[in-house]
Amino acid sequence: MRRSEIHAIKDWTLANGFLGYQDLTEYPRHNNVYAPQHTPPRERTVVDLRVETAGKKSKVAIVYEDVPLQKIPELDSVRNANQIMDDANIYRVMVLRDPFNMFASRLRMVRQDIQNGKPSAIQKIPLEESVGLWKDYAREVISQGETLSEISPDGTLVLIEYNKWVSDPQYRNSLMSGFFNEENNQDIGIEKIPKRFESTWDYRTFDGNAAEMRTGERWMQMSDDPEFRSIFNDGELVELMRNALFEQIQGTAQVVNIFPTSEN
Repeated sequence: MRRSEIHAIKDWTLANGFLGYQDLTEYPRHNNVYAPQHTPPRERTVVDLRVETAGKKSKVAIVYEDVPLQKIPELDSVRNANQIMDDANIYRVMVLRDPFNMFASRLRMVRQDIQNGKPSAIQKIPLEESVGLWKDYAREVISQGETLSEISPDGTLVLIEYNKWVSDPQYRNSLMSGFFNEENNQDIGIEKIPKRFESTWDYRTFDGNAAEMRTGERWMQMSDDPEFRSIFNDGELVELMRNALFEQIQGTAQVVNIFPTSEN
């Protein structure tokens, strides 16, 4: 989902995994491969995404955001992913960020775009639909990939909890050694702000010092906002958050009690 910080994780993965492959500046990146909210709607096929490696080892990153979970296996770029690059090892990576900070950032982005008169795809997704997407993604993490594992051979589905990734070097090390063929994670680029995907709060102020950004405290700026607060009237969302990564969200032990749930 947008504002799950998937682009930071994408760049970190490309920079640190499979280091015998081409230089980082040469890696193709395709963002929003399936985006029906765009004008015009977008769905790139394997023909659009084809990478000719000329016998060289290479990497390609293909990013999907705000796509219903059940839709993903139907996409041409997923069903026929082996046609994008010859002899490729395909990894499917799913990123989940806690709903407090993700929805705070999404609401801020939508409001900024409206204020600036900037049409954007994220404005076309109702808040209720966004909440439903997050809940589906959370269930997928809790089930260890019940849906995506059907299209991912053993050992190629990577479920990443953003909150843990950004705060825990040992977690990043385990991801790199467990999936991306590098026993010695160097955290190259971990302090960089992804180009074209700057923070909705700090913009590029912390580029080179990204660890100083308070990505776990964005919700504090929205804690009195009625629209933001309404998200947590959904008792199912709160319960999924507890099951998926509640203990890893900084400061929410008391915050959840502030927001009423449908069970109260």
